[in-house]
Amino acid sequence: MNRAVLLSRPRPDVEDLYATSTAVKSACKDDNVRSNLSDAVLMAVAKAYYRYHIMQSHAEFHGLRDFYALIKEVSRSMQRLQTEADDSFSDAVEDLDSSGESFNTLIP
Repeated sequence: MNRAVLLSRPRPDVEDLYATSTAVKSACKDDNVRSNLSDAVLMAVAKAYYRYHIMQSHAEFHGLRDFYALIKEVSRSMQRLQTEADDSFSDAVEDLDSSGESFNTLIP
């Protein structure tokens, strides 16, 4: 005997997506990831995904699993950007020091 269960939920609104994104953020074990995701970033991602979700050409082609993955990817991308910015700043300081100029003399 085969049985099926249909789970039907209404389409999530921006507040639902924001709440979901904060839950994903709080469930993350990496402190760097949590610190990269500010509330403003999470709200912007929730609004953008909501607009995309209601304008999809095929209904429900991208669902909440894709939203979870998007939150995680945004966090990883922000972490990479922060690391690259830190590395660039460190390289600039090393270049100044190797050229004979003191970094402290450039910034009073």
